[in-house]
Amino acid sequence: MTSSISTLDSGQGFTVIALEPHAQEVAEALAHFVQEVRNGRPAIEFSTSGSTGPPRKITFDSKKILLSAEASITASGLEAHSGALICPLPAHTVAARMMAVRAWILGRPLGVLKPALRPALENIPPGPIAQIALSPAQCQALLDSGFGHVLASMGSVLVGGGPTPPNLEALLLHFHISAFITYGMTETLGHVALRRSGQPHYHSLNPSIRFSAGEQGCIIIATPWTAGPLLTTDVGEVIDPFTVRWLGRADFVINSGGVKIHPEEVERLLAPFMPSDLAWFVGPAPDERFGSVPVLYVEGEVPSFDWSAIWVNALPEKLWRPRRVVALPRFHRSPEGKFLRGPTLRTVFEQP
Repeated sequence: MTSSISTLDSGQGFTVIALEPHAQEVAEALAHFVQEVRNGRPAIEFSTSGSTGPPRKITFDSKKILLSAEASITASGLEAHSGALICPLPAHTVAARMMAVRAWILGRPLGVLKPALRPALENIPPGPIAQIALSPAQCQALLDSGFGHVLASMGSVLVGGGPTPPNLEALLLHFHISAFITYGMTETLGHVALRRSGQPHYHSLNPSIRFSAGEQGCIIIATPWTAGPLLTTDVGEVIDPFTVRWLGRADFVINSGGVKIHPEEVERLLAPFMPSDLAWFVGPAPDERFGSVPVLYVEGEVPSFDWSAIWVNALPEKLWRPRRVVALPRFHRSPEGKFLRGPTLRTVFEQP
């Protein structure tokens, strides 16, 4: 890998490389972040994404950042794979920042691509790649564009930042891609647990990370780098202190006549029956009788399907079946293609 944008003399050697012109600003920002960690800054600011409440600013000590990065390195077996780490994510995200720290700890170069729905993997020079971090939408776009063999050649692929659709997990298995689906958030300094494609349970990075159940079945996370147990808005099944099954977000729950419906679970069951080229999600809609009911929202035009047959085959619980299909002109997405459920629903409910 050549044409480094910034090199830090960390003792191990650390090079951040912009692999395309539009990635230079991201590369420089990540180099600066690693410099702050290297200098032992006691309070480095992060912006949360809202997983445990309204978005806000939080700070972490450099030592805590290193603890989290080292736990990920060990759990994902990153040391066993040679080569660079690749980051096509915005510089302000915890995923991009922790990727940079992992590269610095290992003394590996960090290749930076412009954050985009379909990262330009063709700009990566020949050579081994130890790890890449992608959102589910980015991963899907790359597989749709014929890059399955490229991802399969990498040591591991981290997929996170949002729910991973079952059809995407099936493709990861089909291409024999060594993928880890991540669980975590900014408040936990990124992922605290991993699971393999097709497996239902997340396993904590190490025994120092523990899970328990809080009110309404929400997951509580305790780590050495967070200030006490953290109550999330993630609803899940705690199998044991080190294993959890994620079900959905408490703040997205549809309360339909007193029955709590997790849209992410409904989406998981619907996914095998839905076309891969259709952007869709399940969300609430007001209802005079039940208060709220599930509705299928699609991007663009509503396809001509026998929707009733799909509901019956996919969803044994009648109350889980969407009452109707609603077309929206477009969904809100982040620069890297991550679907933003909250802003999209706010657009729906703010319409006159």
